[in-house]
Amino acid sequence: MIISGCRRRLAEIRIERLRRREQEQWGYIDPAFIEWSAQYDEGRLPGRGRDKHERWLAQRNVPIVRIDGEVSLEHSCATVLAAMKTLA
Repeated sequence: MIISGCRRRLAEIRIERLRRREQEQWGYIDPAFIEWSAQYDEGRLPGRGRDKHERWLAQRNVPIVRIDGEVSLEHSCATVLAAMKTLA
């Protein structure tokens, strides 16, 4: 599968967050975990994958809130809160 430029950038951001989290939580970065995690966007392994999750989401009959890793925490929180107001 070929990943578009935007999706590739989001995948890079996600992997960088995982690297930081691994270092902060465990004091080291497990290369095997990072490699396994990287396949999520590329769909190289069976099981979990972005395309599979996107197909599943497309079948839902409920509002979907998407949080992009490139926006600030404040923006993400505002997006979630705004979506919650529409449900009340």
